[in-house]
Amino acid sequence: MTRFEELPGNVRTLMLAKLAMEMRQLNAIDLRHLALLRHVSMNELWRGICRKAQQPVCALPLGAMPSIERRPSSVPAHQTVRVNGLAR
Repeated sequence: MTRFEELPGNVRTLMLAKLAMEMRQLNAIDLRHLALLRHVSMNELWRGICRKAQQPVCALPLGAMPSIERRPSSVPAHQTVRVNGLAR
């Protein structure tokens, strides 16, 4: 399977744009959240993004899979968090 990082820049941009559109439709905050909302695995979700972008199926981008070591501590429900200048 081809690695996402090995694809040409225009193909990667197209796939990420499709992902952004999908996330926007469901107000998902990241790939994992979108997969949870769709009730599919992250790999299944990514394969769907590849198909919708009419591109060959490739591996998830590096850094897309959350790891236990990098997971931030949970934020209390009453606290507002700023992500890229947006309140969430």
